[in-house]
Amino acid sequence: MIGNSAELSASLSSLCSLLWQERASLERILFKLVEEQLIAGAGQVRFLQLADEELRDAAGSLREHEVLRAAETQMVARLVDLPPHASLAQIAERAHEPWPAILLEHRDALRGLLAEIETAAQANQQVLLAGAEAARTALEQVGSSLATDDAHGSGPALLDRQV
Repeated sequence: MIGNSAELSASLSSLCSLLWQERASLERILFKLVEEQLIAGAGQVRFLQLADEELRDAAGSLREHEVLRAAETQMVARLVDLPPHASLAQIAERAHEPWPAILLEHRDALRGLLAEIETAAQANQQVLLAGAEAARTALEQVGSSLATDDAHGSGPALLDRQV
C-alpha cells in the first residue's frame, strides 16, 4: 500500500462517512418519488407541486454530497497511487482491511438505490401520464356538460329536465 497509513485511514473513514450521506440522500430521493407516486395515484394533484419541490431539494442535497464524495475519493485515490477518478472497486483493491468490504458494500448499496430510483421514476411517469389523461377526460366531460346549457344559461339541460 502506498501513502501514510494514518492519513489513508482517516481519508477512508471520511470517504465512508460521505458514502453514508450519499446513501441517505438517495433514500430520501426514493422516498420522495414514492410519495409523488402515492399523491398522483390518490388523485391529489394539488400536492404534486409541493412534492416536486421537496424532490428537487433532495436532489440538490445529493449533488452536494456527490461533490464532497468525489473530492474525498480523489484524495484516497492519490494516497493509494491510483488515478483521480478511480472507482470504489479499484480503491478497495488497494486498501487494507476492513476497508475493501466496507467500500464494496457501499458501492453495491448505491447501485441498488439507483436501480430502485430508476424504477420508481419510470412508475411515476406512468402514473402521472395516466393522471393527465384522466384529467383531460374529466375536463372534456365538464366542457361537454357546459355546452348543453339551455338557451337561458341556467345550467345543464339534464339538470333542468330533472328539476
